[in-house]
Formats: sequence, C-alpha cells, structure tokens
Amino acid sequence: MIYYAIATGALLVSIITMLVLVIRRLPEIAAINIDSIAEERVAVTKNRIALNRLSMQLGSLRRSIVRTTKPLSERLSVALHEFYDRLNELERETKEKAGGPLKQIDIRQEVRDKLAEAQGLLEKEEFEAAERLLIRVIELEQHNIEAYEGLAQIYLANRDYRKARETSRFLLKLMLKKVSKDPQNGERHQLARCYADLAEIYEVEGKNSLALKNVEKAVELEPSNPRFLDFMLKISIMLKHKELAWQTFNRLEAADPENKRLPELRKQVQELES
Repeated sequence: MIYYAIATGALLVSIITMLVLVIRRLPEIAAINIDSIAEERVAVTKNRIALNRLSMQLGSLRRSIVRTTKPLSERLSVALHEFYDRLNELERETKEKAGGPLKQIDIRQEVRDKLAEAQGLLEKEEFEAAERLLIRVIELEQHNIEAYEGLAQIYLANRDYRKARETSRFLLKLMLKKVSKDPQNGERHQLARCYADLAEIYEVEGKNSLALKNVEKAVELEPSNPRFLDFMLKISIMLKHKELAWQTFNRLEAADPENKRLPELRKQVQELES
C-alpha cells in the first residue's frame, strides 16, 4: 500500500508540473502566426522547384554541348595523331636516305676531303672522276664556290662550252649575292675572277663583245690585275677598239713593267692605227 501511495503521489506531481509549464507558455503560443508559416512553406517550395528546374536546364545544356563538340574534338584528336605520325615517318625516311644523321662538322670535313681529291684529279686531267667528286660536294653544300669553279674548268677543258658557260654564269650569281652581303677583299677578287673566267668562255665561243663586257667588270674590281688587263687588251685588239687598246696597254705596262710581251703588244696596237 505504501508503494502505491508513493507512486501515485509522484504521478500527480509530474502532471501538476506540466500544467504549470503550459500555462506559462500560453502567451507565446497564442502569438504564433499560422499564416506566415504557410507562406514560408510555399516560398521554400517555390525556390526548390525553381532550383530543380534550373538544374535540369543546365544538365540539358551540358549534354547538348557535349553532343555538339564531341565529334569535333574526336576529329581534332585524330588529325593531331596523324600529323605526329607523319612527322615521325618523315624523320625516319630522312635518316634512311642520309644513312643516319650527319653532324655539320662531318659534312664540312667530307667537303674538304673531296675538294682536295678532286683538285688532284684535275691536275692529272682525270676529268670524269673529278666531276663526280665535285657533284658530290654540291650535293653536300649546294652553294660551294670551289666545286662550281672546278666544274667550269672541266667543261672548258672538254670543250663543252655550253656547260662551262652556264656553270660560270650560275657561279657569278652566287658570288654577286655573297659580295653584296659581305664585300671583303677576298670575295671581290673571287668575283673579279668569275667575270674574267666567263669572259674567256665567251671568247672561245666567238662572242667577243660579251667577252669584253665581262672582262671590263673584272678590271673595274681589280684595276691593276695583269691577267685581266692582258685579256682585255687582247679582246680590244680583236674588236679593233684602238682607243681602248691604248688605254689598256698603258695600264698593263704600269702594272706589269717586266712583262716580256709588252713590245709585241705595243706593235699590235700600233697596227690598229694603220
């Protein structure tokens, strides 16, 4: 009995406590606006719907962009791979044709060796073998001056005047470009020699006017060169240019007073006057 009384008393105390708390919070409960709660719920719901709709639109746009750009990106990727493969193929082909990569220093050494060998063959008048070597030099160095000079010499010796003339004219163009970039004394001498060599080719072809035109350019570059003056005098006499012949003779006599042919040359010029 005592236990039941205690339990019943505890229950009553709990109920009374709860009633007291509810009575104290009645003013706050009465102040709650049911309408505002409903509006907030509606606003939250609308925002959620808008966000869901925007998310769906962005997803659709992303899928559309992927569908549009995917073929282009795939084609670009294929093209890049093909380009890279072609570069590798060209590199392999170049190495196979060249027999492997050659360093520039190796090429220069090979050029020097072949030029020296060709010069030895020219001195022995073994022109065919020398020509092969000089052509090989040009394959290694497209604008090698010495190689073209040697070829012109070979063609002239073989009386292949057309090849000699065309080779000398091409050599002259190379030298004109070279001198225009760097007009050193050595380059100017080589250019003058090119004019003189071409003049001699024209002379053996019977084109004396062209021969005179070219040797005059050689003399302009080197006014006191006995070889050029001697040849210019020869052409002047052949063309019977008396005044030019005397001028050239006087210059030759001043440049090379020990020339044993001077008396003979003076006589030839004097004969032009008669």
